[in-house]
Amino acid sequence: MLERAGLVRRERAGRVSRCELDASAMREAAEWIEYYRPFCPEGKVHIAIGEYREVERPTLLAFTSQFFDCSIARCSARSMSTRQTIELYFDRLRAKADWEGLLADNVVFTSFTMPNRQVSGKDAFIRGTKGFYSMIRRVEVRQVIVDGSAACALTRYDLQPPNGGAVFQSDVAEVFSVSNDKIDSLGIYFDPTPFPK
Repeated sequence: MLERAGLVRRERAGRVSRCELDASAMREAAEWIEYYRPFCPEGKVHIAIGEYREVERPTLLAFTSQFFDCSIARCSARSMSTRQTIELYFDRLRAKADWEGLLADNVVFTSFTMPNRQVSGKDAFIRGTKGFYSMIRRVEVRQVIVDGSAACALTRYDLQPPNGGAVFQSDVAEVFSVSNDKIDSLGIYFDPTPFPK
């Protein structure tokens, strides 16, 4: 198991096996843990042992994420920076897992594409953007710029229309305002041309 995860190299000479530790493979897992450490109380990443599943050519991170059920949801006692909040939002959006939990109850959403549209409140935001979020197949965060509690993310979405039409791309500028680890406003700018009529 340690060999497949890249932690140990084994050489055999007849009946003798020599094993050598390759700690460089730990770097990927350590980087993953360090990324989530600020979100966790007392800086401790909580790991619950889960069921191991075989993987083809596993990396250490793939091995770790399959062997352990790494629960980040419980890591919310410490306040996050604006950047951490936005990065966590996009991580959850990619995973299709509780991105809505990072929205403030009184979030204000504005689409600056003609015609301009604004909705207030978390429930109204979720209802009003349900169609868009259901079309997301992939999201790429190209750049995040942060200034205090404000952030701008330049993103590219691969979108699949609900009618089964061809996947298309949309480049979006997303302007966030963050307060108390929650997104309290989100404004988007995008070209509506590629969207099906």
